[in-house]
Amino acid sequence: MSVKEEVHVALSELAASDSPDDIAATMRALHIKGRPGSGMLCPVAVYLSDRIACSFGEIAVNRTCVSLLTPHMIPGFKTVSTLPLVELPPAVQRFIVRFDNHDYPDLELP
Repeated sequence: MSVKEEVHVALSELAASDSPDDIAATMRALHIKGRPGSGMLCPVAVYLSDRIACSFGEIAVNRTCVSLLTPHMIPGFKTVSTLPLVELPPAVQRFIVRFDNHDYPDLELP
């Protein structure tokens, strides 16, 4: 299974109930926390990173999609490419908006 397919399956499972509050409950049950406004430290990115082995990049999310960040070394520079993988299901999008608005303070890293 490709990384894209693995991400799609994991997101489908996470969004099965179609409720941001249920997604928050899943994060609590799995002891996943994150940092509001952070693409790589969002609880959804942490959840996906825990579930998917990806040796060539880091998983990041924004409010609409999951991306794979891959580093590139060019002499004298380090750059990062962003490869969009999967659009987030609506329930996950709503969870991220609410998390970024501090609606789930118990899920925030200190």
